Amino acid sequence: MFLLYVLVKSLVLFAHQNSLNASGKELRWSQVELPYQFIFNTTDLSALQAQQIFIQSINQWNSVGTKKIISSSSSANQIVFEKNFRYGSGVLGITELNFGTDGTIQKAVIRLNDDYYFRSTPGKYSFGQFYLGDVLTHEIGHSLGLSHSEVIGSTMFYSSFSGQHSLHLDDTSGLRQKYSQDYGEIRGVVMGGESVPVLGAHVQAISLKTGESSGAISNEFGQFKLGGLDLNDSYYLYVSPTKRVESLPGYFSNIQSNFCPGKYVGSFFSSCDPEDVGLPQPITLNSTRLKIDIGVVSISCSLKTQSSYQREKLKSTFLPYTVFDSQDVLLTKKSFVGYFRNLQENVWSKEDIFKVDLSHLNLTQSNLKKMKLAFISQPLGSRMEIVGEIMDESEESIQKLGLFLDPIDGIFKTDLKFEVNLSQDPLRNIYLIKLKARKLSPSLASLTFPSSEEFSSETDLPYLMTLNLTDTNGMVVLDQNEQLLEDNRSCLDAPLTYRVSQAASARDDNKSNEDTSTSPMTCATTGEPPSSSGGASLLIGFFLMTLMFKTHIKPKKFLS
Repeated sequence: MFLLYVLVKSLVLFAHQNSLNASGKELRWSQVELPYQFIFNTTDLSALQAQQIFIQSINQWNSVGTKKIISSSSSANQIVFEKNFRYGSGVLGITELNFGTDGTIQKAVIRLNDDYYFRSTPGKYSFGQFYLGDVLTHEIGHSLGLSHSEVIGSTMFYSSFSGQHSLHLDDTSGLRQKYSQDYGEIRGVVMGGESVPVLGAHVQAISLKTGESSGAISNEFGQFKLGGLDLNDSYYLYVSPTKRVESLPGYFSNIQSNFCPGKYVGSFFSSCDPEDVGLPQPITLNSTRLKIDIGVVSISCSLKTQSSYQREKLKSTFLPYTVFDSQDVLLTKKSFVGYFRNLQENVWSKEDIFKVDLSHLNLTQSNLKKMKLAFISQPLGSRMEIVGEIMDESEESIQKLGLFLDPIDGIFKTDLKFEVNLSQDPLRNIYLIKLKARKLSPSLASLTFPSSEEFSSETDLPYLMTLNLTDTNGMVVLDQNEQLLEDNRSCLDAPLTYRVSQAASARDDNKSNEDTSTSPMTCATTGEPPSSSGGASLLIGFFLMTLMFKTHIKPKKFLS
C-alpha cells in the first residue's frame, strides 16, 4: 500500500482536526444535507442492528454540527463492508474522499474490513471483536473532513480504544471550527528561547466545566488556533511535545523536540510573575470575549508549579497547603498544578494536603450553592491512579473518590470530580483535601489510555486542580470578571530552540510489504493521483489498536 501524507503549503493557523489538500485548503462539504447509503452486507450483524448503530453514529455528529447526514437508499456516498480487504489486513476501515481543487468534498465512501468481526454492543475489546459504533463514528468524522487527533479520549484519536463512539469536546469543537463561526476561539504563538517559533507543539485547551480538552498543533510559525469552543466557560492551556509524528500530515515530518538541556516536557500557560508560576491562567470565553489572542506561549523544560508547593513536597510531613482563599480579591485564580513522581505499583504515595477557604463568601447575596473541585490528569497522560478525599476542617469526611470503571465501555477514568453543597454557616465552608497516588499497572494503563506506551508517562505525573462555584441554576459564578492575561514573551524557556521548517514535500512511504496483522496499528493518510474530473482523492485509514492484546484476524467461526 502506498502512503502519502498530505502536504500543507500555505497554512496560516493549524488545528489538527482538519483534513487538507496539497494547497493547504480545508476539505469541506458545501451542501447542508449529506445523503449516505449504508450497505449492510455483513454476516456479523443483522441489518436492523447495523442500521441502529449507523443512526446512533450519525446522530452524534448531527447533534453538534450544521451539516446533517441522512440515510438514503441510493447515494454516491456509501458505507460498505468488504471481504478480502484491499487496504491490508491491519486496517479496520478506510474513508475515501473525492474533492475539487478548492477543497470541496464531492463524494465519500467508507469501507469496513469485513475480515474482522464487528459486534453490536460497546465494551472492552476481546478476542478480535470490535464494536461497530467505535469504527463508524471515527470514519464518519473523516468523511466530514476531520483528520486525526492526539487528544486522549477523542473519537478522532489516531488509534483505537473502547468508547470511541461517544464524541468528545475535541471532536465537537473540531467540527464546529470547520463549519460554524458562532463559537469561541483561542489563538496564540508557541515559542522557545530567543523568540524562536516552535513547529509541532501540541496545545490543549482544558475546559473548567467538563475537564475535557480540545487540541491543536502549532505550525512552522508557532501559530495555533483552537476554535469551536463553548462559550461561558474557562479554558486552561497545556502545551506539550507531539507524541506521534507518523500519524500527522507530512507538514509536520520535521518536528524536533530537543530544545532543552534536559527534557522538553508539558506545562500549563501561566504568567511570568514568579508568584503566579504554576497557576494556569483561565481564558474565559463569552459573548463579549468570543475570540481571544493570548499572545506568546512558551514551551517548557520543566513542569511549572508553585515554588512553595515544591518545597512542601520535599518535607517529610506535608502540611495543609492553601490553594484557594476567598479573602483573596483575585478570584479568577481558581486553578493549581500539582504532581507526583517516582510512583510504584501497589504502593501509595505520600499525601498532598490542600486547604480551600471559602469562609469569606457572602452566600446570601451571591446565591452560591455548590463548590465543584476537580483533579484532572488523564488528558495530560499521567499514568497514575489517584484517590482523593474532601473533608471539613475537623477532618470529618465529606466525599471520597478514586479510579472509576465505565460500566459500558469497560475503560477506567482517573480524573476526580467533587461536588459539595455550601453551608450557610461560613465557618463550615473551610475544606481539607487529601490526595495520594500510585502507578498504574500495564494492564490498567492499557484500559485507561489508548496507545498507552506512547501517550502516557510514568515519570512526570502532573495534575490540574480546578475550582468553580455554581449558583442555584448550576451556572459558574466566579468567571464573569474581565481578565488580564499575561503572555510569556518575557520568560521564554527552552534555550536550545532552533527554527524548524515544514516538510519540503509530501512524505511517501511504501508500506506494501509490511505485515500489520500483528503489529501495533495506527492511522495514516493515503493518496491517489488526481481524478479525471480535475479533483483529487484522499484515503484516510483507521488502523485500530486493541487495548489488551495484539490484533490477529481469525476465521469468523472462532469469533461468533
